[in-house]
Amino acid sequence: MNGDFDSFRVLAITSFSIIMFAQFAFFTYYASRKKTLISKHFALIFFLAGLGLLLNIAYLFMPSLLLLHLFYRLSLWCYFFGITMNMIFVLNMYRSIKLEKIGDKINSLDVLLLIIFSIVIWVGLLLPDSIKIQLPEKIPIYSIFLYLLLLVIFGIMLTTSIFIGIKSYYALEQADLRKKWILYIIGSILVQFILVGSTTINYLNITELRSIWYVIMFPIAITGNVLVYYGGIKQL
Repeated sequence: MNGDFDSFRVLAITSFSIIMFAQFAFFTYYASRKKTLISKHFALIFFLAGLGLLLNIAYLFMPSLLLLHLFYRLSLWCYFFGITMNMIFVLNMYRSIKLEKIGDKINSLDVLLLIIFSIVIWVGLLLPDSIKIQLPEKIPIYSIFLYLLLLVIFGIMLTTSIFIGIKSYYALEQADLRKKWILYIIGSILVQFILVGSTTINYLNITELRSIWYVIMFPIAITGNVLVYYGGIKQL
């Protein structure tokens, strides 16, 4: 039974990561065609997400416990740095709408937010026993402290993105831009929900829940990416 689950888990994670990586690679390419700050911002978000997925695939095949911990923590940091960039993107869009001009310079507040969140995430990831890896299945298990820390970070980012996203929605005057913006916000929330769900699964560590989660995260993630593409990236 455990052997069957382990094979299913490796297949599910690898398939999911490859499909998502292909989407993020396309998003990165599409966004990087233009040299504006907002395009570079978009490209960096999806480059980090794609890099995290590649590290997650490589993690499954690492031969030593040290490399397992290194690759898994790096992949997790890429995901969280990416959603931090997404929150900053939403903030920048609101500033641009209010100023009626797309910013072309990096805001010092944005840099400060990136530094603060990066430090907080790494502190959580580097604490002893924050993540245990169950062998030979290579299943990550989160400590209660790391789980709560990540939930707090998620809460801050999601609340900020939703609140500022709604303010941006009402600040937009064109109906078509409103529709596209709400698609982007909903899509980014769905993508971040995948991280919240995966974090919870890795804390609870219940085999049956993992199996169910691997099935339902596919349509959620793909739907979220499609909404992000049509609501945001395609408008560049």
